[in-house]
Amino acid sequence: MKYALGLDGTGFDDDQDIWRELRLFSLLHGGCGLEPDIPAEEVFAAMHEGGCAVVNHPARRDVVVIDYAALTADAIFDDEDEAAVLLGRMTARHVKELYVAGQQIVGDGKLMTVDYDAALRELVKQARSVRPRLEPKRSDAEFLSQIVRRHYATRYS
Repeated sequence: MKYALGLDGTGFDDDQDIWRELRLFSLLHGGCGLEPDIPAEEVFAAMHEGGCAVVNHPARRDVVVIDYAALTADAIFDDEDEAAVLLGRMTARHVKELYVAGQQIVGDGKLMTVDYDAALRELVKQARSVRPRLEPKRSDAEFLSQIVRRHYATRYS
């Protein structure tokens, strides 16, 4: 079976951390034996090749530079399986640099192509400005949420 993983919308939680999503996928679908049903290499391929295929984008040789020393700062031994370490411990905070199609996107752990803090402030400002129009629709959203919850509660209980 082929898998595709990515963050095109809501992730598991609000942090939008692809590394944590990979870990969650691996834990939920890796089986319950001593050896995972889906090896770490397949999980990483699902993110890269699978994710590219889903959005019809050619897989490139993008590069992620990781602060492996910080990732393994509390490790006692240094001969661990690196793929397992990445899958088991990696988070976005360990990314030092990211290059996409030859362009540096992250440097020194910070987004370089967009002022993230300014963009976030503007997004929150715009979202709050439409709150008066959204307020009357909250009850509709809650009603739909209850219907979906009832459906899955009766279907899978």
